[in-house]
Amino acid sequence: MSDTIVVQVITNTITIEDQVGNVLEVLQPVETETITVTDVGPQGAPGTAGAPGAKGDKGDPGDPGGPPGPKGDKGDTGSQGDKGDTGLQGIQGVKGDTGAKGDTGSQGIKGDTGLQGIQGVKGDTGTKGDTGDTGLQGIQGVKGDTGSQGIQGVKGDTGEQGIQGIQGIKGDTGTKGDTGNTGAQGIQGVKGDTGLQGIKGDTGDKGDKGDTGLQGIQGIKGDTGTQGIQGVKGDTGSQGIQGIQGNQGIQGIQGIQGPKGDKGDNGSDSTTDILVIDTASHFTSSPKNVENVLAELFTNANNGKTGIADVIGLPSVATETFTQLANDIQANKTLLASELTTKGVPTVYNETLAVMVTNVNLISGGSTVNQISLNITAPHEEIVTFSAPILPENLCASLIYFSLGAQNVDQYICNFNSIDSTNFTVGSNVIFDGLMHIILRTFTGNCTDSGAVGSGELWLSPILDNTVFNTIDTLLYINGTVPTFKIDGTNFPSVTIQNNDVDLTGIFQIMSLTLTSNISGTGDIKLILSFDSGVTWVAFNGSTFITVNISDLADIKSKGMTKAVVNALTLSQLETARSASNKIRFAYYLEMQNINDVANFDKIELKISMPGFYEIAPTGNYTVSLAPGGATLTYEISVTGIYLINYI
Repeated sequence: MSDTIVVQVITNTITIEDQVGNVLEVLQPVETETITVTDVGPQGAPGTAGAPGAKGDKGDPGDPGGPPGPKGDKGDTGSQGDKGDTGLQGIQGVKGDTGAKGDTGSQGIKGDTGLQGIQGVKGDTGTKGDTGDTGLQGIQGVKGDTGSQGIQGVKGDTGEQGIQGIQGIKGDTGTKGDTGNTGAQGIQGVKGDTGLQGIKGDTGDKGDKGDTGLQGIQGIKGDTGTQGIQGVKGDTGSQGIQGIQGNQGIQGIQGIQGPKGDKGDNGSDSTTDILVIDTASHFTSSPKNVENVLAELFTNANNGKTGIADVIGLPSVATETFTQLANDIQANKTLLASELTTKGVPTVYNETLAVMVTNVNLISGGSTVNQISLNITAPHEEIVTFSAPILPENLCASLIYFSLGAQNVDQYICNFNSIDSTNFTVGSNVIFDGLMHIILRTFTGNCTDSGAVGSGELWLSPILDNTVFNTIDTLLYINGTVPTFKIDGTNFPSVTIQNNDVDLTGIFQIMSLTLTSNISGTGDIKLILSFDSGVTWVAFNGSTFITVNISDLADIKSKGMTKAVVNALTLSQLETARSASNKIRFAYYLEMQNINDVANFDKIELKISMPGFYEIAPTGNYTVSLAPGGATLTYEISVTGIYLINYI
């Protein structure tokens, strides 16, 4: 393990204070040198924070001016003066013990608001005294009745604003009375000129709220009169000269609104009332409503399953799904292929039914065909011992050879280019750029100027959310007009899941799975497999395949396969895990614990072999001899492969 330490040449001192008052003096670097240190020991305990330095003396206040003169025209804004030094903060006194909370005292009557006087010159800020004991809280008084609202008077002219008076002493808050009834609203008077602003009087008691009056009865709508007889239409006269358009008449008085009509009936939501548009004439039911169409769909599907189940026979039944019926057919095909092979007619499970039926005619009648299966490495000697000696003229024997299909065919290759990412549910902070890997996490933040301190400036460091980092590895201070901190670290581990299956339909075997990846430091990668479209995930633990929880990163890290394990998987192990499945997909785990770690996937390759076929073994593959007396038959096989010896 190695860490990078930044060694800096110092020419100045910068004071940094965080949001809670911790002060740190940072030496301003002019030159920077990076040193790599190996075998770094464990991090030591944090040191005790240094005591804050004393603040500077407060400057003397300026002489107060004379009494304010009459208000003149607003002058031009003057230049801003120099900021004075901040005075010393007084020592905070010891907080006394909080006394027992007493009964709430009666709330006093609110006094009249005094005239606000001329604002005096602001005096020097005194030393902060000790915090006194908290006094007893008085009892809240009863709220008084609200008085009736008087008639609003005529608004007078707005007078000139007088000199602001001295602020009076705030009187005690009076007892709040019960809420009174709201009085009738007076007639609104004519708005007059705004008068001089008077002294604000005491708030009167709020009156009780009056009762809401009864709503008047709506009048009865009159009957509609009888429509008169329509007169005979006269001849159309010649069109006269268009006259000058008259002025628009005054809008008539709006008539009384008639009574609200009865609510209409709700539309039907019955499936027998909703019709289905069938432009392609898929359905024959009449009428074509939702109820009849659903019944027809169910009948057709049920008839289809019943027909298939009847053809298959028990244990298949019409209540099975189409997938279950297909599995029943495949199971019977596999059994038929096995029986045909036992009878001396080699047949594989994925042959068509037509081929299997034809193969039935190839079964020999009469004597029983004996068969020996071989999967050998040449040279190999196989001796067949008869139950009784046999004459050559009565012996029928053959050697059948299994010709392999195409071998080591590339069925799937992924190089993790950017376009490949569309086929994956990509993990958090993972990218594809010819490699699949996690990007690094970086934070850059400017310091905040908190003002002058002595002969320098106080800068507050930026706030860092360390919860977005898996690890924080380097912190760099960058001196400039605005000091900046740059922090580099790693993102959290994540898993990337392939969305679609690799199709294995029609293959014979998975030959190999090859993973190309790169790791160093504390980086980690793991691979897991699924043969059922991502429903379950498995990994090889050295002796067998075990289940892995795709939703648990810790489980994937613990049980997932390394590159060495993946590349060492044998044909037999892969075929055992596949269990005749015609699909496979992959999930990839990535982790970095330091920015110098390397952890990426470069390439994955899946090679397969195609189905083969049985044929009469070429005579160059073997020699055969019958022992004198006819007790044994010996085959000397010189070519490695899969064979069947059939004899009667």
